[in-house]
Amino acid sequence: MITFLAGELVHLDQGSYAWVSLKRFEIDPIATDSELLAALIDHPQFHDHYAGEPAEEQTHHSLHGPYHLKAISVHSFVHTNAGDAQGQIRAWADSPSPSLPETHERLRSRVYPVLHSATIYQLRALGADAKHDWAGVIGANGFLEFIAIARDRGELTLAVASDD
Repeated sequence: MITFLAGELVHLDQGSYAWVSLKRFEIDPIATDSELLAALIDHPQFHDHYAGEPAEEQTHHSLHGPYHLKAISVHSFVHTNAGDAQGQIRAWADSPSPSLPETHERLRSRVYPVLHSATIYQLRALGADAKHDWAGVIGANGFLEFIAIARDRGELTLAVASDD
């Protein structure tokens, strides 16, 4: 139903530990959004704690970012839109202090385009009970996750903005 195509890590300011991970998947265009979200959650590339090595080299396949994978379901995602997603990413990038103009240019050229002409879902905050015991290593300034389903391009993009 989904096939991993490629991943890209967009670093923010020089010397910063902030980044946006983009993972692109080819999709079955007739699958429902719920089916695509479920397939993504089951995919090995989603089983990524984002605290070091690539997902395929990790040993903790029961984690996703700061969360236990078992705490995430299709119902953990809420519908949003490109403008709101962009605004949240921009605010996150400027916290705790404004980012450099080069950072905003990288976001405009490499991150924001995947949100346009797509159906967007956001992983809602799952709460402390859903976090694993070393969750604090990820997302000191926040953990944002968006799923962009672009049926016209036959693609789904997992966009995670965080820091380590």
